[in-house]
Amino acid sequence: MSGEEHLGEDLAAYVGLAEPLAPERFDRHTRHLETCAECRLAVRETQELSLALDATPLAPSADFDRKLFERLDAIDASARIESRREWWQSLLRPSRIALALGPVAAGLLWFLASRPRATDEPLPADSSSALAALDDLELGANLELYGDLDAAEYLDVAEDLDLLLAEEGEAG
Repeated sequence: MSGEEHLGEDLAAYVGLAEPLAPERFDRHTRHLETCAECRLAVRETQELSLALDATPLAPSADFDRKLFERLDAIDASARIESRREWWQSLLRPSRIALALGPVAAGLLWFLASRPRATDEPLPADSSSALAALDDLELGANLELYGDLDAAEYLDVAEDLDLLLAEEGEAG
């Protein structure tokens, strides 16, 4: 070629498929087409392809949306399953299990070490508070009997309860 260049990137614009060319550039390509059979063939094929595409209906089928969303849902579901699997696998790594079991074991040991131990030793002689607690338990067992008394709400529990228990002891 004698200093002239082929249409190249300007081909689509020359046939009207892109933004129009500047008039001087369009005229230069037109003069080039008079001498270049290769570019004339490219222009003719591009025009034919454009006409064929314009004549082809590009409307999607009636169930296109349904099929598209089914495929997208399947992809989404598979990604969710994979994500859960990866989460569980990362959670069940030995290092993470050991890290979680450490505080649990320490808490269990602390609980076992700090709880009171049951013994068969008799109560010490100065255990008046323990005996008072036993008396309270006996009172709790007999509360049902006192629930029916209308006067129970007026009793001073600390003083009058001893009288009631003494009367029960005399009657029994």
